[in-house]
Amino acid sequence: MLSNHFISPVLEESYSVNNQESIRIKNNYIRKKENNTQLFVLESVASKYDNNTLEQRIESTNFTSNGRPQQIRLSNGPSKAYQWNKSNEYPVVEIINANNNDTKYNYDIRSQNLNFETIAGRSRTLSFTTNYDGNIEVKLFPGTFLSSNSILYVDYVLSGAYSTNGYFCMSNSPSQYCYSGNKDANTLLIKNAPAGNYTLTIYCKTSIPNSAGMVSVTYPQGTLIENALKEFYYQGFEEEEQYRNVNAIFGKGCLSGDYLIPFTAPNAKAYIVDYRYLENGKWLYMKRSFQNNMLLTDGEAIDEVRVYPAGSQMNTYTYTSQVGMTSKTDPKGLTEFYEYDGFQRLRYVKDLDNNIIRTIDYRYKGQ
Repeated sequence: MLSNHFISPVLEESYSVNNQESIRIKNNYIRKKENNTQLFVLESVASKYDNNTLEQRIESTNFTSNGRPQQIRLSNGPSKAYQWNKSNEYPVVEIINANNNDTKYNYDIRSQNLNFETIAGRSRTLSFTTNYDGNIEVKLFPGTFLSSNSILYVDYVLSGAYSTNGYFCMSNSPSQYCYSGNKDANTLLIKNAPAGNYTLTIYCKTSIPNSAGMVSVTYPQGTLIENALKEFYYQGFEEEEQYRNVNAIFGKGCLSGDYLIPFTAPNAKAYIVDYRYLENGKWLYMKRSFQNNMLLTDGEAIDEVRVYPAGSQMNTYTYTSQVGMTSKTDPKGLTEFYEYDGFQRLRYVKDLDNNIIRTIDYRYKGQ
């Protein structure tokens, strides 16, 4: 983190009473690479009290491209998931007891070896796959050729998600660059190599009779332990120009006509759908069981389509850029609207019928 000038986040906090530590909090960050940009995101929080051991309290298992959390799991509570707007600036969905987790791996390091006869012109090839970003190391190991007092030269070509080429050399003479103790002469280290498919080919350039050599490659390889899973769907018709409509109940958009919900239930749970539809100039609320390939045909227009597992609690939000939240719809389908004054301060909270349910006054000292 320091090498990437990432110095502001707190890694550990400790609180003491009478010189005895009473609370310790440890924040664990992981590095993510998005579009050649390095991000450090908060993956988990652990804490302990008095002399107890550290216990994990919070874990984030999925992130947007700019590091916003999309899934948070509490050690002693329900999971909480999020969906963000297209710019990943504002959360448009917050849902309790539903998943929006990414594919999860048990991270490990694998290795493969290429054994070869030390005969000029001989080549060996191997292929490997990495499924997460990490270090790749290619190394020429000492062998029986060292006893010959000769210098062994080996070319290498690595191609795939990252490509490079060069040569290794090795001898038993400490005065030479190719001395076996000089890692620069016999080791290639690629830091944070992108995940993908790779092919490594080596070419022996030196003939040393009755001898052999070995090149090893180590690379990151994760074992799948959890598939990606999103258990909810939301469409507020707010961010696409084709949905702009002055009749929208929330925000700036709605869909005129019927709507085929592009969501398939990912498991055997019972799912609920709720939405608004426009009929005779009035927006009405509908809630019912969800079925795959569901077509909403109610009324003249559709807005605020929400699908979620039975037993979960979904809140949805709309926003105006550079102002703030303009509406919030709770798990019961009740909506509050937020209006702001000329200084972009919250002024009124209104219900669906435009009744003011809360007024915020701003008074300054001396007024």
